[in-house]
Amino acid sequence: MKRSPTKLILVTILLVFPVLGGLALLSATPFGIGIYSDSAMYLLTARSLANGAGWTIGGDPVTVFPPLYPALLAIPALLGGDIIDGARWVQMIIWMANILLSGVLAYRFSRSVTTTLVSCVLVTGAVDLLAYHSIALSDGLFLLFSLLALISLDAFLQNARKGFLIGAAIFIALSALTRYAGFAWIAAGVLTILFYHSSPGNRPASPGHPVPPPVESKARRYVDAALFGILSSIPSAVWAVRNAQYKSQFGRPIGLHPFIGAAEIGGLTHTVSAWVFQWGMGDSPWMFVPFAILATLTIRLVWIEMREGEKSTAGRLRMLLIFSSVYVVTMILSGVFIQADLFRDSARLFIPLHVFLLMALMTCATTRVTNARVSGPSWRISGLAMLIITVMFVTSTARKYIDHIKKDGQGYASNAYRFSPLMKKLSAIPSGITVYSNLDLPVTLFAGRILMAIPEKIDNASQQLNVRYDEGMKSMAADIRDSSALLVYFRDTDNWLVFPSVGEIARFVPLRAVDAEPDGVIYEALPDTTGEE
Repeated sequence: MKRSPTKLILVTILLVFPVLGGLALLSATPFGIGIYSDSAMYLLTARSLANGAGWTIGGDPVTVFPPLYPALLAIPALLGGDIIDGARWVQMIIWMANILLSGVLAYRFSRSVTTTLVSCVLVTGAVDLLAYHSIALSDGLFLLFSLLALISLDAFLQNARKGFLIGAAIFIALSALTRYAGFAWIAAGVLTILFYHSSPGNRPASPGHPVPPPVESKARRYVDAALFGILSSIPSAVWAVRNAQYKSQFGRPIGLHPFIGAAEIGGLTHTVSAWVFQWGMGDSPWMFVPFAILATLTIRLVWIEMREGEKSTAGRLRMLLIFSSVYVVTMILSGVFIQADLFRDSARLFIPLHVFLLMALMTCATTRVTNARVSGPSWRISGLAMLIITVMFVTSTARKYIDHIKKDGQGYASNAYRFSPLMKKLSAIPSGITVYSNLDLPVTLFAGRILMAIPEKIDNASQQLNVRYDEGMKSMAADIRDSSALLVYFRDTDNWLVFPSVGEIARFVPLRAVDAEPDGVIYEALPDTTGEE
């Protein structure tokens, strides 16, 4: 049986773009996968898992970070490879899978090869998506499970087969074990099942666009929603029980926090810069204006499509709307009560919403442009021209971004850390000596040595003063004073806002430098001469 040209083109698109994305990620990471603070936590946990020590770092249980991503990173080590080298290939596979799933989702939404093609181009060339897949972070895996969940849930809503419902619940459960933000999907899935119906849309069914099956009874929807909610919550509940025996259920204090400030507004601006301008220019508040216009256009197109488009498409757009709304509300509540600095990295936080926005916009825009019944020749020509310009812009800016980040490793994988003179000196310090530092994670990762972190002045999660700061400083000062510990202070780190300066530490214990390098200094306690004559 011969395949139709349309199917061949579709399969080609769904195969080619993941390969291009994978090659782009490898090109962007010639020095290895990018590593930042969260990355180091994942990699160190993966190393402990590979060594049979469970979800721990240096014997201490890991509760702040969900368990699934480090478990995945541990697989290369279990197969005889290196944790850090393996993370690069793990991220590449995740990135390729996400491009493929984005294309599949785009086609399910639109049944249009054109929409699928443009969506694949925009996802593959999105600099924020590429950026966070080129770093050892859990966001790519979270997106993968989110897309699988959406596809499975959509399949269930279209044909009411319980297998798809169970599949969607499993994928959402896995997303919550990858990032705690996945709890939003549990609520969104329940609401989608309860409120999904096929009444919007005025066009008749066509062979390529079948009408969804009749809506089941309310009682049946309640049962399905309850089944979905229970199945998707059980794994996280088990992990929460495990964590409950430690400091707090998720390792963070719960309270009322001031979660929006200059840094958070800057993070949101950086997100808008990525979504609209591909980080092609410096961040600026004026960027919110074109973003607002684009968002308004998207909302308008979605509204029209939900009223006048195919019934199945209207239902899928409603599902996206529910998922996006619940996610935003959940993130705001998380910022208010759990993690005050959550929105400082908004570009990373809102990766799923970027993909959802692209799906909604491309589905509606290409439908308007390519359908002669709803747009005249001039509108079709103008729309196609805009699509071509957008594709060219995204492609060129993505190439420039890759050229920029591949010049050096990202974060702790950069030359400054990989070839750090101070790091080399630190590795030579006898293991019996305790070392306090303002940069403990990369040292532990690269030098294999557990360091003690300097007490923080500001608690990152609450953005409030650390009430145990004086207690921690006095304990550290006592260790350094009796010559059983050293202080290693790196210059120009990202944590200078929360850690005390060397001068502030010297108020608790007098210090003298015993070794200095361009990137930092090793200190010991100044001998106490008060008892000498």
